[in-house]
Amino acid sequence: MTLSERIELIEMAMDGVTPGLWYLCEFKRPNAYHVRSERRHWSIVSAMETEGCSTPSMDVPDAEARANAAYIAACSPDRMREILLAYRTLEDEVERLKLTRKHSRIAAAGLYDAFEGEKKRAQAAEAKLEAMEQDVAEKDAEIARLRKIIAECQWYWPGNDTSGDYCEGSAWEVVEANAARPGDVTEVKRGGVVEVMFCASLPAAEDSDSDDDFWVQEKTEDEARAKIEAENLRRARTLLNGGSDAQG
Repeated sequence: MTLSERIELIEMAMDGVTPGLWYLCEFKRPNAYHVRSERRHWSIVSAMETEGCSTPSMDVPDAEARANAAYIAACSPDRMREILLAYRTLEDEVERLKLTRKHSRIAAAGLYDAFEGEKKRAQAAEAKLEAMEQDVAEKDAEIARLRKIIAECQWYWPGNDTSGDYCEGSAWEVVEANAARPGDVTEVKRGGVVEVMFCASLPAAEDSDSDDDFWVQEKTEDEARAKIEAENLRRARTLLNGGSDAQG
């Protein structure tokens, strides 16, 4: 018999019994004690010789008969109803907790699956990032290699002809060989197509502290022409002022 079945038997047995609290009555018959309810209903109880027998036994010791009556009084219907109500409440709470546990397990399984999915995506992203970093490192190494080659390339050509016949060892030599007159801006290419620059030179100015030519090297033709024009203007002003303008 299950616990629930035993509880149902107790609930059925309480149907129709005298309500209220029960008390042990000190008046007694031989080997039997009375149980009294709040409504003054009386019952004779004592130890039972066999299960299901309600006849008082003359052979039951007085202490045992009194204990039996006290036990029955303690298990009065009102007290048993309180106990059974508490049991039913706990039973409902247990069922609720079981359902909550079931839902929690389902939710935990879902969270675990989601975590595993995010973990796999993170691992894939990390692997992709490592591959990209490796690719960047390889490209950086290639750039460094090419820069070294470019830095070592010190051959210069005029912009309109990069054939070997016009190759020079410096931009100044290209200008010297190709400029029609002092101050002409010449396009110079280093390494053929590695670097393009615009260069020009003027003979050393009379007020210069050096015999070296005035040299211009810029990335655009306009910038190179502007510097040459500025230097020519400065020299003209110097002549007009009797050599008082210092070379800028």
